[in-house]
Amino acid sequence: MTARLAGAAALGIAIMLLLIAGGTPVSPALFFGLGAALFTSWRTIPGIGVAFGAMLGAALLAAPGAGAATGSLSSLLYPLELYGWLTALLTRHPNGARPSVRLLGAWTASSGCLVLGLALIDHAPAQAASSALLCVALAYRMGVIPAFGWGPLLLRHPSNRIALLGATGLLMSAATLVIALPRLPDQHIAHRTLLTLGAISIPYTAWRAHRQWTPDRRCALSYLAASGAGLLLLILGIW
Repeated sequence: MTARLAGAAALGIAIMLLLIAGGTPVSPALFFGLGAALFTSWRTIPGIGVAFGAMLGAALLAAPGAGAATGSLSSLLYPLELYGWLTALLTRHPNGARPSVRLLGAWTASSGCLVLGLALIDHAPAQAASSALLCVALAYRMGVIPAFGWGPLLLRHPSNRIALLGATGLLMSAATLVIALPRLPDQHIAHRTLLTLGAISIPYTAWRAHRQWTPDRRCALSYLAASGAGLLLLILGIW
C-alpha cells in the first residue's frame, strides 16, 4: 500500500468516526468516509465522479430526516452552488485541459460536505455533525485547505478573468457563511469548528504567502486571501 493510499484510508476512517461521534448514522458516515478516501487517493475525473457519488449516496441515506430547516438553508446556498459548479466545470487548467482536475475536485469535495450537512440538519442526533460539515464546506471553498481550496485556486490562475471570478467567489462564500451561520442548529459546534479551522489555516497560509512572494506573486496573493479567510473564521468563531 502506497503512502497516499494509506493516508487516504486513515482520513476516511477518521472522518467516518467523527461523523458517528457527531450523531450521524453508521451507513451515511461509512459512505461519506469512503468518498473522502476516494477524493484523496483517486485524483482523476472518473475518481472525482465516483468519490462524489459516494458522498451523494451518504446524503441520500440520511435524507429521510430532511425537513423545513433543510429547505430554508438550501435557498441561501443555491447562488454560490450554481456559481461554483459553473466555474469548476468550465475553467481550463493552465495546461489547456478542461475541466481542471484539482479545481473540480476541490469544488465537488466541498459540495459533498454541503449535501450531507443539509441532509442531516433536521436529524436531531446528528445536528452537531451537520453544523460542522456545513462550516467545513464553506471554509474549504475559502481556502482553509489552501492547496485545494476552490477560491484560492481560481485566484492563482494565470488568466486575470479567472482570477476575478475567484475573488468574486471568495466574497460570495464569505457572505454565505456569515448569513448561514446563525441558522445552523448547533451553534457551539459551529463556532468551535470555525475557530479550529481558522487557527490551523492562518499560520500555514501566511508562511506560504511569504515563501511565494518573490517567485510567484499571484500564488502568494492567493495564500494571503486564504489567510484573510482564516481570520474571518476566527472572528466568526469568537463572535
